[in-house]
Amino acid sequence: MTHEELCEATARKFVQTFALWEVRGKWENPDVITWNSSGRSIIYEIKMSRSDFLADFKKKCRQADHKKAGCKFYYVCYGDFIKKEEVPENWGLIHYVNNKFKIIKNPPANTLWTDRPDRDLQGEIIMLVNYILCHKFFNQQKYCFNKRYKEITND
Repeated sequence: MTHEELCEATARKFVQTFALWEVRGKWENPDVITWNSSGRSIIYEIKMSRSDFLADFKKKCRQADHKKAGCKFYYVCYGDFIKKEEVPENWGLIHYVNNKFKIIKNPPANTLWTDRPDRDLQGEIIMLVNYILCHKFFNQQKYCFNKRYKEITND
């Protein structure tokens, strides 16, 4: 399975109302982001290797004083090479093994759907605008799933 295929599988499995994958934002370029009908979002970072997981901690958007897109966060691991003890306390962990998702760790209950002061809502809006522009005018970003209206394609 490729990174792109696991992104799509994650978006389809965990979509609430609307999902984008491999989309660009302001500070963050999440592998998958989903929104529910109230505008609350979940970021899923797809990790295909241990080195990719370790490199994620060096990203500017992972630093404590930096704005972050998303209300909740999960690492999605292709296999089981990430252990729950290695995941930051406010992140969840999902393993993808034998074509099945298994939630290993959920984010703490007190982080569920809270409006964090460091939430980068502007960045999330930029992701949506980038999708609309690329989809409509440049035919480049095809990665979208809308639960209510099925799949949105480049047609």
